Amino acid sequence: MTSICLNSIYSIQINKKRGCGQRIIELERTEKRLKEVEKLLEKEMETFSPILHKAPYGVVLIDQEGTFIYINPAFTRITGYTLEDVLSGRNWFHRGNLFLEYRQEIIKTWKRDVIQQGVDKTFSVVCKDGEIKKIEFKPNLLDEGRIILIFSDITERMRAEEALRVSERKYHLAVEHTNQGILIVQDDRIEFSNPTMSEILGYSLEELSSKPFTEFVHPDDREMVVENQLKRLQGKDLPHIYLFRILDKERNIKWLEINAALIIWERRRATINFLNDVTERVRMEEALRHSEEYFRALIENALDVIFILDANGTFLYASPSILEVMGYQPEELIGKDSFKYIHPEDLAEVLEVFEEGVKKPGTTTKIEFRIRHRDGLLRNIEAIARNLLHVPAVKGIVINARDITKRKKAEEEMGTL
Repeated sequence: MTSICLNSIYSIQINKKRGCGQRIIELERTEKRLKEVEKLLEKEMETFSPILHKAPYGVVLIDQEGTFIYINPAFTRITGYTLEDVLSGRNWFHRGNLFLEYRQEIIKTWKRDVIQQGVDKTFSVVCKDGEIKKIEFKPNLLDEGRIILIFSDITERMRAEEALRVSERKYHLAVEHTNQGILIVQDDRIEFSNPTMSEILGYSLEELSSKPFTEFVHPDDREMVVENQLKRLQGKDLPHIYLFRILDKERNIKWLEINAALIIWERRRATINFLNDVTERVRMEEALRHSEEYFRALIENALDVIFILDANGTFLYASPSILEVMGYQPEELIGKDSFKYIHPEDLAEVLEVFEEGVKKPGTTTKIEFRIRHRDGLLRNIEAIARNLLHVPAVKGIVINARDITKRKKAEEEMGTL
């Protein structure tokens, strides 16, 4: 019995020694692994420390309470705060001058939004020199509850974005309220149109969307418009401005003046087209042409001579019938002094009447005088002159003259009977 007990005690002691040895071995192995991990960490720090040191963006390591553990030099460059400023042991949320906006909100929502959900945040930060910058933080949760924050100074970007938004607002206002129609055409489809274009064509913006542009062009002008569009897309030289006709929703014909340019729209070639409704102008010009043709026909076929003189008596215009009266073609007289063709005995009276008439805009004067025909014979002329020097379209003395030589001779013959 005693022998059995001794054997049991001995066995227990042996097992205890073996267990202690095993634990010692395990501890040694653990220590060895820790040393290996430490060496790896040191190597990693040797590798990543220069990267973090030279990184253009800020890197901050904090605990869950917001206490700084590490910052890189970029943090100091961006905010102006040095290691001594931030590694003071104070919680960064309570640095009243660090965050201009949302400080209380940050404290309340930090763990929920940033740590748990990884939501990026943008804050207004008061830098050490007092400058306010917009900083974007990108958080990542590490082991043991630590947080690494990568942040960038987006002040200039936000200013540029705001400037772009202002520019876009101005652009939209200009485009929507201009009295010019604006179309962007790509592959003959209308990709964009403004309200003025809708008014010109009589279709809503929705109806115009993605419709073929040539659908609205008058059939007689369609080939020309398509050819010009293709040439412009190919970068060929052609007039930027030209006229063509369209048919609006009511099938009315309208004249449009187009000023087009090649652009890139969504990475492909297109044209931006500025269009003015010039229908009334074209109609007026057409009416004026008809009027000019009508009056030119009357003047050129009149028996009386019509000519226009400037304030010095120089010929500006002469109707074709002057050939019969003076023996000269109209073009032979343009730019010549009219007074040299007047009989010397009548010249003084004509000059006096002419000079008085020049002084009185709108006045009408009647006078008779003699001129020397190209054939050398004298002709009696009856003229009615009207001062239209003040009228921009004329700027001259308009004279309606008639050859009364035969009448004067008949009167003289009657007087001798």
